[in-house]
This record gives sequence, C-alpha cells and structure tokens, in this order.
Amino acid sequence: MKSTNQIVSLAAASLLAIGVSSCKSDTKEAEDEVVEATQEQAEATAEYENAKAADTSDYAVLKAGTKKLIADNEKRIAEFRVKANSETAENKAKLNAKIDKLEARNNELKSDLDKFGDKVDEKWDAFKARVDKSANDIKTDIDNYKKEHNYD
Repeated sequence: MKSTNQIVSLAAASLLAIGVSSCKSDTKEAEDEVVEATQEQAEATAEYENAKAADTSDYAVLKAGTKKLIADNEKRIAEFRVKANSETAENKAKLNAKIDKLEARNNELKSDLDKFGDKVDEKWDAFKARVDKSANDIKTDIDNYKKEHNYD
C-alpha cells in the first residue's frame, strides 16, 4: 500500500512538473514572438519612412504603410498571446481563439498586399480601397480587443 502511494505521488509530481514546464515554454515562446515582432515593426517603420521621403509611386507608399501596420498588428498580437498565457486554461483557450482570428485577418491583409503585382487587370483605385478598408477593419478589431480585455 505504501509503495502504491509513493508511485501515485511520484506520478502526480511528474505530471505537475511537465505542466509547469509547458506553461513556461509557452510563455517564453510568446515573449520571443514579441521580441521578433518588435524588430519587424522597427524595420517596417523605417521602410515606410523611406518610402514617404523618396519620390516613389503611390503603390510603394501604400505597401510600405500597410506593411508597417501589419508589423504593428503582429507585435500587438504577440503581446496578446503573452497576456493570454497568464490566464486559466479555459480563459486562455477563449482568448487564443479570438487572437487566432485577429492573426488570420492580419495574414490575409499581408497576402492581399503581396498579390497586387500578380493582378494586372485590377484597377489601382479598387485595390487601394480594398487594402485600406481591410487595414482599417483589422486595426479596429485589435483596438476593440484591447478595450474588451483592459489591455494597455
């Protein structure tokens, strides 16, 4: 009987240790994503400022500005994931589902921006309006998420 209790105690301790290390690795991974997103954000900001300063096409300025917004969004999304990791498992799952939707919309915007050169028949004005609307929508959704979850 005593050895059974020891085995059960050892198994419980092992599971607890695995669970704790898993949470720590999730948090570390999310923190690493914030660092990477911050670096990408700085690069996109510099690219946008250079495009505005140079005498470039409307497309180059729109693309650089939208890439900056995408990088800003990626940083916020990574920060949301760090904060979500500190929640209970149930809340974490709910928050991550919302964060996944934000990330998917941001990735769609990135993909749409990259595909413009392939769509020769698409008119510039229609493309610009679509990208601007998509960018504004994702920015609004991220701002709403911040307000809803009391995020600074």
